Amino acid sequence: MDTKDVGPHARVPALDGLRGVAILLVLFFHFTNLGRLILVAQRVGGVQGALGILAWNAALSGWAGVDLFFVLSGYLITGILLQEKGRPRFFRRFYARRAARILPLYYVFLAGYAVVLLVVGSTAKLGALVWPLLYATNIPLGLFGDGAIPHEIQCLWSLAIEEQFYLVFPLIIVAVSRPWLRAICVLGVLVALAFRFAMRPDFPLVAFLTPSRFDGLLVGAFLATVLGSSASTDPAIVRGTRIGLAIASVVFGAFLVWRGGLPPQDAIVDVFGRLPLILFFGALVAGCVALPGSVLARVLELAPLRFFGRYSYAMYMLHMAVMAGLFKLHIGIGRLTTLTGSLVVGYLAFLTIATALTAFASLVSYYVLERPFLALRDRSLAAHG
Repeated sequence: MDTKDVGPHARVPALDGLRGVAILLVLFFHFTNLGRLILVAQRVGGVQGALGILAWNAALSGWAGVDLFFVLSGYLITGILLQEKGRPRFFRRFYARRAARILPLYYVFLAGYAVVLLVVGSTAKLGALVWPLLYATNIPLGLFGDGAIPHEIQCLWSLAIEEQFYLVFPLIIVAVSRPWLRAICVLGVLVALAFRFAMRPDFPLVAFLTPSRFDGLLVGAFLATVLGSSASTDPAIVRGTRIGLAIASVVFGAFLVWRGGLPPQDAIVDVFGRLPLILFFGALVAGCVALPGSVLARVLELAPLRFFGRYSYAMYMLHMAVMAGLFKLHIGIGRLTTLTGSLVVGYLAFLTIATALTAFASLVSYYVLERPFLALRDRSLAAHG
């Protein structure tokens, strides 16, 4: 979802940068861990091996980028829904916008993946495509674990959660007033926490099922009910944002120190750690909107971060395919380490190559596929009021 799509929250450049941070966290997480840096670092040993293990440990927290996407999505899309509420064809307009933004690349990607499976003879994996076709990838992952969905398309689980959430949430927005919507958001966050606590012995259930992950979306939605176009000029909101950002930073920072980062499959992190995490991300979103001249906003408005933010959807969709292609060409961290004679150089080279190719593929996707559909959507919405 682009920030330009938001009405009362129109074009907050720092939010593009924040989205850029989110996708960079995801890329760092996957390119480092699935690139098997830890195995190469253990083999290399010495100072370079120690640096590699340090980088691997840091990358373990990169999964939090998905939760940042959830908070941003909840804020931006709820802003659109609140703006559109009461207008004719409310549901038609919302779902038309959503479909034009999400579906073209999504289904072209799945079609391309199916063709690849047929070409290489991996037809046994075709049956698993039923789940992502229905935007339900998270369900088999949550119920049956990692082997239920081919590794190359597992990242689609987060998109499934968003689409499941937005099948229901617009109905709630239409049905209740803004104060009641805030109360529902708070209650929903508590429900998600309770669900994770109840499911805590089972990591897939905690990680992938929608009731476990919609609190990030609801924190963003809550912010959309509070922050409007005048947020940066409202003294109470500005003061509250500063205080909230300071408190959230201290609490989240203390949690990071306590747990040594955000290691996946840490029961404390999985169950309780997401709450300080998403509240911190919510504070960052509020800071972008209510504190436009702050250091935070100026950093997030840097052009490279905004670039990654603008094309983050395609990057998220395509980065695993790019990495799989590199592995087929035997271009991985281990291979580049051998060629360069340095783990540090080989690792940085792999990150650079994988990120650059992902960015290039995303640009091609945007201009060839996504932008024409967005233009068609805008013309259609304009023609129908």
